[in-house]
Amino acid sequence: MPFHCEILESHRLVYVIGDGVVTFDDFLRHFQDLADDARYRTPMLKLVRYLSPNVVDLSYSEAKAIPRRKKQYDDRFKGERCAVVAISDLDFGTARVSEGYTDESGVELSAFRSAAAALAWLNIDQNDDEFRCWFDAIEDKIVAGTLFEPADDHQDQPASDSPIVTEPELRHIEK
Repeated sequence: MPFHCEILESHRLVYVIGDGVVTFDDFLRHFQDLADDARYRTPMLKLVRYLSPNVVDLSYSEAKAIPRRKKQYDDRFKGERCAVVAISDLDFGTARVSEGYTDESGVELSAFRSAAAALAWLNIDQNDDEFRCWFDAIEDKIVAGTLFEPADDHQDQPASDSPIVTEPELRHIEK
């Protein structure tokens, strides 16, 4: 599955990293995985980032259907704020179009060109030490290419095509 989720429970923040081509079925599995995750406490903030450009493979009708399908999980996702970081013009445009479809789902979605702008919109203090250590540790895994590798030290994670990793050990990173 092309999604990897990290959750910082203390900040009610989900960081979703997409890699590879994302299809309609991938979105549906992602919604189910989050709905089933006990750490997901409504409402959450969600930062979504794709590692490569032009990764979303949806027809027009599928794109319009996603909010209706997400509404099936209304008790879990209502009030969610979702910031999508788009690295290409096409992805940014697609995310902007998606903003218009989210009214039906009870989710507020907005597209951004940078993670800093997205986090500001989510009202996340980027200088908060706990957040900074957590976020930097994830970014380090992305740079090292190890984010999507199964983690041996997470024995209690739910069985899934894409591991939903528990909150990593926080470490101090020099700024």
